[in-house]
Amino acid sequence: MDTQKITSEILKTGLTEQELADLVPCSQSTINAFRNGKRGQRPSLAIGVRLLDLHRERCSLGEVSTVDPGPHQQQRRRQTDQDAAAKSGGDKRRSETVS
Repeated sequence: MDTQKITSEILKTGLTEQELADLVPCSQSTINAFRNGKRGQRPSLAIGVRLLDLHRERCSLGEVSTVDPGPHQQQRRRQTDQDAAAKSGGDKRRSETVS
């Protein structure tokens, strides 16, 4: 996960480091370290997922994101999508009656 790229792109949307930190939630110094590439090679799952969600919401606006979320976030996203489909009835099979 490229937290430097993700963080920089989110900040370009007009948020301050403190505003982004409040949304994640984490400290402003953590956001600054991500932005400057001083940390973030392996952020916690919660922070990584939240950054990806914010990036998708604020930067992707109909585009395919060029940010690779990594295998853990991809698996979590698939599970979330499957859970949402199950709740909405998206995976219910049509039953056919035989006369």
